[in-house]
Amino acid sequence: MFDAVLPLILLILLGAALARGGFLDESRRRAMDALLFFVLMPAFIIARLGRSELDERALFDLCLLVTALIAAAGLLMLALRRPICAALGDLSGPTFTSLLQGVIRNNFFIPFAIAESAGLDIGALLAMATVLNILPATAISVFALVRHGDGRQSFGWRGALAALARNPLVLAAIAGSALSVSGLGLAAPFEGALRMLGDGVLGLALLAVGAGLRLSAMPRARAGILLASFAKLVLLPLAAWGTGRMIGADASTALAALMLHCAPTAAGAFILARQLGGDSETMAVIISFQTLACLVTMPTILQILAAQ
Repeated sequence: MFDAVLPLILLILLGAALARGGFLDESRRRAMDALLFFVLMPAFIIARLGRSELDERALFDLCLLVTALIAAAGLLMLALRRPICAALGDLSGPTFTSLLQGVIRNNFFIPFAIAESAGLDIGALLAMATVLNILPATAISVFALVRHGDGRQSFGWRGALAALARNPLVLAAIAGSALSVSGLGLAAPFEGALRMLGDGVLGLALLAVGAGLRLSAMPRARAGILLASFAKLVLLPLAAWGTGRMIGADASTALAALMLHCAPTAAGAFILARQLGGDSETMAVIISFQTLACLVTMPTILQILAAQ
């Protein structure tokens, strides 16, 4: 598993070097992010879901291992917001929302890249797990930001829900799932075109991850950042592994859920924080710190738990 991570490290370092050298400047990074989010990743998800055959048991188990676990973690943090903020030095509401996003959201590019690098045939399961994470994580994050953000840039509940309904990854998952469940699948020309589009997504996504790294200044919420990262990169994977054992989940299903939970928080959390009045500076540091830390924690946890 450690060998599968080495290509990721090289591409992330290359992305960081390209950004530092000025080639991947802000305008090019925005264009690359838009291409990934609106075109390449939806094509990647549809291509993998459209030709898959997910049985009802796998879907049910993923709902427990991903949706229920993420919802439980997010709601627990919201319920304990006051003691959490007090214990960490009287944190502000916006900073708390960044810690929350740092725990419940996932950068799904990294688990996909490791699965591809390791030759694991779990692409369809990862695609479905990704969607089952996006829905509760985004809904809880939006609620927290609308409730506890500074509100100056909030576009309200209707705008937030409309944005979720227009999310290209959610739409791609619905389309891919419909093709899979209906038995229609993808016609060969469409599958070929989508696969060609999707084939470039992981390398480009890792370059974008590297280009977005920001660790120059650690904010005051250092203890909160470390605790949120420990919960995200260690506690949630352990909870997913334990839950998978308890319900007797299939090995491939459990591995897909475990890999998703081992990933760092989503890069899109920074955009959401900026749009809805969160602490975007703290969010940027959480994303960067977790991305670097997961390159060690992820293969270690997978190596230990996947063999159990």
